[in-house]
Amino acid sequence: AGAAPAPATSAPAAAVPLPRSTAAVRFEWYQTPTTVLVSFFVKDRTEADVDVHIGSTKVDVVIRLGGGREYQHTLARLYSVVDPKQSSYSVSKYKLELKLAKTSEIQWKALERAEEDAAAPDTPTPSTVAAPD
Repeated sequence: AGAAPAPATSAPAAAVPLPRSTAAVRFEWYQTPTTVLVSFFVKDRTEADVDVHIGSTKVDVVIRLGGGREYQHTLARLYSVVDPKQSSYSVSKYKLELKLAKTSEIQWKALERAEEDAAAPDTPTPSTVAAPD
């Protein structure tokens, strides 16, 4: 028979295990004039639990969560170009943090460009070149 829902102040019953598939991990980003910082909030991970590949316009992240689960996130079209050699990442008790070094000090409007955007904002496009008279 159906029991009434427990009041919000009571302790939860047994925790339901997550499925052994890709799990969600909360992430946030912010920027300075020279750097974009992306934080993935996941507890108790080590350098051995993560794979990070930083390219000039793309970032791939894999975090092994244990129990056969892993989190994968790809930033396929960064808003602007970054310098992979000056970029880095670190793993702490509570998060994985990426430090992406901007190649130009522009304010990013988003972490990634929309699909319809053909080029990064600091890349010259035909529309920015004056046509001959």
